[in-house]
Amino acid sequence: TYQQIRRLLMRGRLQPGQRLILRTLAAELGVSATPVREALVRLVSEQALELDERGTVMVPKLDLGRYIEVRNLRAGLESEAAFRAAGQVSDADVKALTQLQERLTASSLEGDYTATREHNERFHLEVCRLSRSPALFSLIEALWMQSGPILSLLWDADGPANAEAHLIVLDGLRRRDGERARQGMIRDIIYGGAPLLTRFPGAGTVDSGTLPPPVDLWCGLRALMPPPPGLEPEESPPGPARGGRAALRKSRAAGGIVAKRK
Repeated sequence: TYQQIRRLLMRGRLQPGQRLILRTLAAELGVSATPVREALVRLVSEQALELDERGTVMVPKLDLGRYIEVRNLRAGLESEAAFRAAGQVSDADVKALTQLQERLTASSLEGDYTATREHNERFHLEVCRLSRSPALFSLIEALWMQSGPILSLLWDADGPANAEAHLIVLDGLRRRDGERARQGMIRDIIYGGAPLLTRFPGAGTVDSGTLPPPVDLWCGLRALMPPPPGLEPEESPPGPARGGRAALRKSRAAGGIVAKRK
């Protein structure tokens, strides 16, 4: 029951602000009230759901600041998962993801946005699962429980889904190019979700081309983490942080760009 309600949240089947009535939800899931009550209590403790002033369980309404926080966390974590997946995927994995993307595109063109959101969630989570990083995947799932309901508004009024970013992710995985897969995932989450910003009061019109990129959450940690198989760097990049003054001179001789002191 807990897993069923989680999937409803992650796939945008529950709307922001929707109240969850125990008996009604139990009837829809085909179970008794007890497991539903236990699942709701657990999801409230995980901040995926909340209680209103009367003690009724409801789907949270994210304000703009909270949405951007969750979105940027997703971009940082999911892009890292895509980067790591690129070194471990098989041709069969890439083929399965490509077929999933084809179903996503078809459902979007047909105007079946319920199926589109489900395929989109599956695409993202399958890429992240292929990173084979259980702790990372668990964090990403928790963020999807919070962002899934607001994503339910993404395509209903915005037309067919744009497949460009997903295709960049697929191309990165196919080439075993972790950086390209990472950039595709960031592009999808930040720029693909830009229309959602207009759904918040006072947000105004948002031009996705002017949005700043998310902070790279892994810029410091990546140096401490062993790279996944197949993505080991051939050579440490030159620079004062790694090679001192000798490496800096080598970089200048090779035409590297160094900021002038003011």
